[in-house]
Amino acid sequence: MLRRAYGVDLTTASKWKVYVGGMNKALSIAFLVGGVVLLVFGFQASNSFGSDVSRAFTGNPTDKTLWFFVGGAALAVLGLIGLFTGRSKT
Repeated sequence: MLRRAYGVDLTTASKWKVYVGGMNKALSIAFLVGGVVLLVFGFQASNSFGSDVSRAFTGNPTDKTLWFFVGGAALAVLGLIGLFTGRSKT
């Protein structure tokens, strides 16, 4: 008998697919939420004093701001892809 955490019985392949599918959805939602949070931090960092000073001298925002934008966009896209390209439950 195959057992997982919390005593969930995974004896058939169909139960395993449902369990894994649910975890993928949860992970996709977590990626989407994390991406949105990083994008919000990026927007806040782009309006900061340090970013204004960096833009005044270099013409570019700080590296931290750019990494927030890049990481947030990547996580949000991965989350959306995971949500909309899931396997069917049939």
